[in-house]
Amino acid sequence: MRQSILSARAKLALLIFILAFAAKTAPAQSRIGYISMSELIQAMPEFKKADSSLSNYQNALNQRYQEMVKEFNEKDSMLSSPDTLHMTREQLDVSRRGLTELYSRVQGFSQQVNQLLQQRQDELLAPIRKKANDLIWQLAREHGYTYVLLKETIAVYPLSDDLMPYAKQKLALK
Repeated sequence: MRQSILSARAKLALLIFILAFAAKTAPAQSRIGYISMSELIQAMPEFKKADSSLSNYQNALNQRYQEMVKEFNEKDSMLSSPDTLHMTREQLDVSRRGLTELYSRVQGFSQQVNQLLQQRQDELLAPIRKKANDLIWQLAREHGYTYVLLKETIAVYPLSDDLMPYAKQKLALK
């Protein structure tokens, strides 16, 4: 009987030890926040400069495209005019080949414009995105968030866990 009391006490002591150890090593409750990455990026002062630069680049590309189309239309009109009656067959062939090459360049440039714009946008926004990500990490650490989700990817979220007010405060925005 004495041995059963000792084993009962040993079991109880072991159980208390396990529970105490488990309580110390149990993970803290996760805290989940969210933020709108697009709203954050658009609120950053650097975004306005990048957006303006991208707009200027787009205007320059559009202007170049319009110049190429104008040149094509002028050469096409010239080859359709009565003045071609004074040209030799070889001159007409050379002019038509030149017009075909110009048409190919216009088409190629038209297809390349979107790629050029996307590439420029990526170049301009990469440092801004990095700064936004760094800010989100900093806000999560400062306010005790274990996870931060992007608002654009979730359907339901509590207003109290929005990190945007903290971000605006850090960026000194209203």
